[in-house]
Amino acid sequence: MKSFCFKYLLLFIIFLRFLNICHSQDDEDDKTGELKLDELIINFNNSPAFDKKQIESIISTGQSDKFDFNEYILDRQRIEKFYFDNGFFDAVIDTSLSINYKSKKVIAQFIVTQKQEYTINKIYYRGIEPEKIGDIYTKKLFVEDEPLIKVNARYNRDALSAEIVRILNFLNNNGYARANALLPEVVKIISDDEKLSHKVDLILNFITGEQYKFGKVKIEVTDKKYYFSDNYVYKQLEFSEGDLYNKENLTLSENNLSRIAIVENARFQVEKLDTVNRVIYFLIKISLRNKYEVQPELVAYEIFNRFYMGLGLSYLDRNFFGGNRTQNISIKGLVHNKDIYAGELLMELLQPNIFNNRKISGKWRLGLSYLSDDIYYISQIDNRFEAFFELPKHTYFNLMTLEWRLSDQRFTSKELVPVIINDSNVSLKLKIKAFYSILTYTIAHNNTDNFAFPTKGFYQSFLIEESGLLGNLFEKLFNTSSTNYIKFSILNNFFINISNTFPSKSVLAIKFRLGSIFEYGDNKITAEAVEDELSINIIPSDWRFIAGGGTSIRGWNARSLGTFNGKENGGDLLFETTIEHRTRPFINSKGLFKDLGFVTFLDVGNLWEKPKNFKFNQIAMAVGFGLRYYTIVGPVRFDIGFKLYDPENVNKEWIFSYDLKSIFTNRIAFQFGIGNSF
Repeated sequence: MKSFCFKYLLLFIIFLRFLNICHSQDDEDDKTGELKLDELIINFNNSPAFDKKQIESIISTGQSDKFDFNEYILDRQRIEKFYFDNGFFDAVIDTSLSINYKSKKVIAQFIVTQKQEYTINKIYYRGIEPEKIGDIYTKKLFVEDEPLIKVNARYNRDALSAEIVRILNFLNNNGYARANALLPEVVKIISDDEKLSHKVDLILNFITGEQYKFGKVKIEVTDKKYYFSDNYVYKQLEFSEGDLYNKENLTLSENNLSRIAIVENARFQVEKLDTVNRVIYFLIKISLRNKYEVQPELVAYEIFNRFYMGLGLSYLDRNFFGGNRTQNISIKGLVHNKDIYAGELLMELLQPNIFNNRKISGKWRLGLSYLSDDIYYISQIDNRFEAFFELPKHTYFNLMTLEWRLSDQRFTSKELVPVIINDSNVSLKLKIKAFYSILTYTIAHNNTDNFAFPTKGFYQSFLIEESGLLGNLFEKLFNTSSTNYIKFSILNNFFINISNTFPSKSVLAIKFRLGSIFEYGDNKITAEAVEDELSINIIPSDWRFIAGGGTSIRGWNARSLGTFNGKENGGDLLFETTIEHRTRPFINSKGLFKDLGFVTFLDVGNLWEKPKNFKFNQIAMAVGFGLRYYTIVGPVRFDIGFKLYDPENVNKEWIFSYDLKSIFTNRIAFQFGIGNSF
């Protein structure tokens, strides 16, 4: 009996102990349940090459208030890899956790010791030696084009990958259709020689294969619901049968086909690969979209450096009478403010392949518009003929434009306008008829690398414009006003990469613009309210230069900068230059911040009524900063500009002459727009 009781007593004690263990486990689970991140600390033990924000952009910890221990461990590895990929092979990443089980909060810390960077000692390119691809190709590859990795530069994995892509693209564009790259070798040098300390050798290995040529191209249209000739397609190809295979020309051909409005999709497929004769035969599969489209629009424009927004409705015919012509009819209503607004009815006809040449296209544009400006109500019939010439790649200038504009305008002043008649000052409500025949020739060079965020390259354009030859004839026949002038304009945009990251995060952009108008003949105005002709410039026509606004000197609002009365109507001499620092600090991160950018700028320039009136001490200056958000149509921009030097305010030209309140009330301008400022 005693033995029986002892057994049950022992079992009861064990059962109580089991309950206590389970209860302790529950307490422990309560302590180690879901934890919240209270603070993320990133410390650097020496002068860092990267800032805290760059580290935060590549890790998961800190993206939410929840703390995940497994992600925290992975983040340590992510930071190590980031430093390794940027040439800090010996970087050490330590971690430290402080956990408050009562509040369930964690302080997570990363301690970064980056140590010395590794630089490139030598670069070996194997498989593309002159004896394998020829001296001419080697020269083009390494002399005429600039390698993306260089000796003595810090090792960077992204730059190494970009260099491999550059070489593969070159090979693919010179017949080597099956060129391939093996894994690159990064050799860390171990030597007692101090000159070789913290150095690496890079070995890039390539397999070129044989050179191939283009064979005959076949075309297959999947849905031929409209008349669509194969000849339309052949005209867009940048290569011919028998040419060396060129991947870039293949891509350009795809882009050319995508510009045909009725083509929804064009895909190039390899139909046959002849390895004996080394010929590639392609099949182009094309699908067509609807020929007609009616679409409402939300529109935004910059007109005379002013930003307008509005609504519109457009009708599109993507194959107008065949031949890939595109017809677009649209109606728009635009508003800048309650007093400045515009309406427009526009018909455009785009004609590709003029003279059966895919490098020449044309546009006919007929528009009816009504504009409420500062001083006038302006109605206009505008007829424009434009021809676009795409020039060969080996020429310095690669784009040429010729435009002939016929414009009939009617101006009605909103209020009484002061004029001088027979040496007397009078105020009249004017009605003016004007006819312009304007010929414009523009030639441009453009080798910038990106539309939305150019990081290198140079854009230069020259413009010459003439008005008066045909206008004088209409002036006599229809008793209207015309203008006689010759206009010259030059624009230079430079882009300099000042970042050591890939892709570039920081760019210096420089603009220089100079324009001048030389008037000749009797530029007098015939007004209905006046018997005599007026020898004053009161017509707010878009052929004159204007200054101030989002794409000009940003410390001044649109059309508010100039050295003379009536500057809002434009002048004959314009000088502008800008130095702008553009940065996209989160370009390598994910999420919404990836496309966020910032700028700081210095704008210099002014507007003069006549070239002879130019004075150096009248050059205005503005400084400021701005915000950019980069989209597929270009950056949406917001800038704040300050008048650094205002030549109109005599004795108080400089911004330093004003207190802070006056600066933010009288010497500031806000600019909004779409697209880069230049």
